[in-house]
Amino acid sequence: MVCSLSLTISIIFIVGMIYMNCISNSNSVIKSYREKLPLNMQEKYDEISKERASIYFQGYGVGLLFSLVFLIYNYKFKKEKLKWPYLVLTTISICFIVNYFYYKIYPKSDWLLNYVKTQEESKAWLNLYKELQTNYHIGLVYGLIGAGLLALAFRC
Repeated sequence: MVCSLSLTISIIFIVGMIYMNCISNSNSVIKSYREKLPLNMQEKYDEISKERASIYFQGYGVGLLFSLVFLIYNYKFKKEKLKWPYLVLTTISICFIVNYFYYKIYPKSDWLLNYVKTQEESKAWLNLYKELQTNYHIGLVYGLIGAGLLALAFRC
């Protein structure tokens, strides 16, 4: 049960993350939002985006560290070792789960909403936020569908 759960969780996060990153990097809503900001707000947006990326990659590093601890435990101390596909998928799951919660819990130094002054800026930010949220959740749904199809392919 643990192996199939780790397989499912890893696929969900991998697909969701890939989808989110692909959409977010080339999304016209994000580009349009940034271009509408005054110059000082564009700089602040870039600072905040850079901080968020840094937090994300720190979380990924912490996830890798937790994964390494798991790998050492499995290699040195566990009597019945996991088979390599499950070991790889469990390691990926640990990494992504730790990364996700690290990012969510880590305190952010600033928020773009602190600089939104006008009703128009507020609406534009809300539009951006909804777009990012929608992209992530659509990616997660695709990941769930992919995991379900993969589970059907490997049923006993």
